[in-house]
Amino acid sequence: HFRYQGGSYTLESSLGWSTMMAKYAASGMSMSMFLGMWDRNRKLEKAFVHLPLNEADRIITGRSTNLYQSVIEHGPDDDYWKPVDFSSRVPELTIPIYLMGGWYDLFLDWQLKDYQALRAAGRNPYLLIGPWTHGEFSSGPIMTRETLTWLQAHLKGNTSKLREIPVRLFVMGANQWRNFPDWPPPAQHECWYLQPYGMLSLMPPPISEPDRYSYDPADPTPAVGGNSLGFRKHMGAKDNRKLEARADVLVYTSDVLEHDVEVIGPVTADLYVRSSLQHTDFFARLCVVEPSGKSINLCDGILRLTPECVVPQADGSLHIQIDIWPTAYHFSPGQRIRLQVSSGAHPSFVRNTGTGELLATATKLQVAEQSIYHDPEHPSAILLPVIQA
Repeated sequence: HFRYQGGSYTLESSLGWSTMMAKYAASGMSMSMFLGMWDRNRKLEKAFVHLPLNEADRIITGRSTNLYQSVIEHGPDDDYWKPVDFSSRVPELTIPIYLMGGWYDLFLDWQLKDYQALRAAGRNPYLLIGPWTHGEFSSGPIMTRETLTWLQAHLKGNTSKLREIPVRLFVMGANQWRNFPDWPPPAQHECWYLQPYGMLSLMPPPISEPDRYSYDPADPTPAVGGNSLGFRKHMGAKDNRKLEARADVLVYTSDVLEHDVEVIGPVTADLYVRSSLQHTDFFARLCVVEPSGKSINLCDGILRLTPECVVPQADGSLHIQIDIWPTAYHFSPGQRIRLQVSSGAHPSFVRNTGTGELLATATKLQVAEQSIYHDPEHPSAILLPVIQA
């Protein structure tokens, strides 16, 4: 379900969009809407921290809204969604299809799943991914150009400008477009292991004590950049240094790179963790650290844990895998690779109250004491799809 990622509700995108549709669907979008945006944003900020969540839409619109209420009342696996879930029929499509998105687009992961479903069915879809957020103005020229070329080819039969290689990706860092025959491109998966003292290395970790932090949902770890739809401070590539200075965010950073490392494809955080609570979240983010020290987010993912979803190991730790969204980045000599680990990115993802109460009606908040392991028995790592030159 695109309104849930890793089991966590995408609060900012869903609440913001659903209440805007409820407010303007009947009257249409007018100049008064844009003039009232400041007041709407102020109400959104208040709604994001309001509990229970089933009252949050009223803060913005003054009434309960059907779209928002249906999402928070019915989880991603609820049968309620079956009548509008056509994902199983994607392989039946035979018309020419061109999927366009951005590395920071909130729909990216689902578009790529559709692409792979089409390829598995023997289709030949085209794919374009740029360095954008959803609806970013700078995406307009190239997406318009590509759209017109596609329509000329398939409606008028003029294929002179249609490229033969179907996948075109913008590789950030190198800042260039590259063509590939398929997605994801063939890659060698490298394990970058978490180490003591906040290090990240290709070497397995030594015997060491886990790192610990407290996650307090009353002061949730904030969202800074990423794949969201809403406030610009929660969208796209941002400097994460202020976020990384928080006590509830752990960072693991490689030595300064001496050679190029090009990462293209899905990323995975393979972590050994422990929590004082049965209901909690773990959030992982890949960043590039510039020589200046600036830390820029590339991609991230979250996983919501419940007693049913993971079986503890003999020592009580949990072995989890967080699906981090795909990216394409060329790390250059002088830069460093960084992994962030925390327990949230609010309001991009709804804060975990820690109590196991229902999403719509939860009101109690409980602090989670979190541990991240990095030792020979618990070799936590981030798996990077590295493209060979």
